[in-house]
Amino acid sequence: MDCHKCLLRFWGFERLSERYREFFSSLVNDPQEEDDLFGLFRDEKLLGGMRLIDYNMKLLSTKAKVGGIGCVAVDLVHKKEKVAKGLIEFACKYFKENGMSMVTLYPFRADFYKNMGFGYGVEMRQYKIEPKYFPKGPSKEHIEFLKEDDKDAIINCYNRVLEKNNGMMEKTEPCLKRLFRND
Repeated sequence: MDCHKCLLRFWGFERLSERYREFFSSLVNDPQEEDDLFGLFRDEKLLGGMRLIDYNMKLLSTKAKVGGIGCVAVDLVHKKEKVAKGLIEFACKYFKENGMSMVTLYPFRADFYKNMGFGYGVEMRQYKIEPKYFPKGPSKEHIEFLKEDDKDAIINCYNRVLEKNNGMMEKTEPCLKRLFRND
């Protein structure tokens, strides 16, 4: 038996049970995606968890299925026990078994994941415009906040950019919902 299976059997890795689902959902603050949550257990005690996400990525001239790892969390008491390593190894195996040859994540510490075989990608950018940079005019009636009703226009704009840029991910429905909940 290889180490991966030994590790998983020893830790008792399984899909989050109902009694832990609420706890972990509150950690990641996104309960509508709770079916994507996985937990790592020892003796029925939750040691850590993560979210696994299916993405479609623009890869050269085609779309490729890509696995995404998010919200990796380890109970403070169980740090330095290779819980995060077990989570990441499980995720990579899970995605490979589901036909995805690439896995992405947004690391809290890039060197930590580099030691597990992940490489560095391009930097992510978020643009924020201060109101003082809006063009001056006689009124502000042409300026408004986007609402969830504008979702289709936003996704159409994003998809036009996605089609011209290698490596971009298609937006998921939960991602779009978060956009309008984020103040």
